[in-house]
Amino acid sequence: MSLDFAALDYSFNETIGVRVGRVKHAFGLYGESQDLDMVRPFAFLPLDFYSKLLRPIDSSFDGTAVYGNVRLGKGSIEYQVYAGWVPAIDTKNPFFAGLDEASPITTSSINTLFVYGGSAIWNTPLEGLRLSASVTLIPKVRFDGAMRTASSLALATSDARLLPSYFPPGAWDFAVAGKPASLETTVNNYYFSAEYTRGDWVFAIETSFIDGDQTSSLSLLGTSESKSKSDSSYAMVTYQASKKLQLGTYYGLAHANRDDPNGSKLVAVPSHIDWLKDFAVASSYNLAPWWLLKAEVHLLNGTKGLSAKGNGDAAKWKADWTYITVKTTVSF
Repeated sequence: MSLDFAALDYSFNETIGVRVGRVKHAFGLYGESQDLDMVRPFAFLPLDFYSKLLRPIDSSFDGTAVYGNVRLGKGSIEYQVYAGWVPAIDTKNPFFAGLDEASPITTSSINTLFVYGGSAIWNTPLEGLRLSASVTLIPKVRFDGAMRTASSLALATSDARLLPSYFPPGAWDFAVAGKPASLETTVNNYYFSAEYTRGDWVFAIETSFIDGDQTSSLSLLGTSESKSKSDSSYAMVTYQASKKLQLGTYYGLAHANRDDPNGSKLVAVPSHIDWLKDFAVASSYNLAPWWLLKAEVHLLNGTKGLSAKGNGDAAKWKADWTYITVKTTVSF
């Protein structure tokens, strides 16, 4: 069991308020509300933009947020600035464990993550139109652990599986595997969004850019520096068909490397590991005011973010796949 949200909130007036405690992380249009099932028909928002793998990091933080609403005559700006620390992360967390699959390190500990940023939503003079920009900055993340064995790396979901081949047979496990290693990185997240509500229809589009600078210390492999640049975007439409029935669809596109969106530089794993195209159709139905049922179909191309657990060797994955979700929620 974990604590998701608990904060003291005091609003001095409409313009300024303060939250202190475990605060929901404000990013994009739905960062703070992505777990509220009643407000949209989807069981899952776009998987890369609102990542389940990163939920231990991006759902909330322990710190302070200052927020408010500034009126501009016609329209207003909702703002929030915040700073704090990501709660301690259990490296066995099923969401987080999948991140190790592409790395040459088995992570055993993660340092306390300081995070800060802000968001601004412009409620424009055009009724129903909201424009948003937000930024989240993590100045230093350090992952410590041990180098993986050759047999473990043979199933890595990246070209890290090639590393033991640069050593004579057996030498990797003798000289490298199990030795202390670390990865230190900075992460800069930028989000740009628009939402338009017209009657029973809601139209939304969001795009994000995540940039990082990494320093890797990998035992006998020495220390190296690298950069990462990924992106994620989607367009979504929802329709309130009746008081009880809501329908929705979206199309999402994400790339692990903006400089190589087609994965052409990958050698040991399929190129489609570097992207994800997600077309979803969903419906939700209120069986009772407190009981919600959802059904959702996803047609996907690409395997970015897919875990090897239960899916076999990544080198044999196909680009096209499908999943179906049925979810029920009871609110009280």
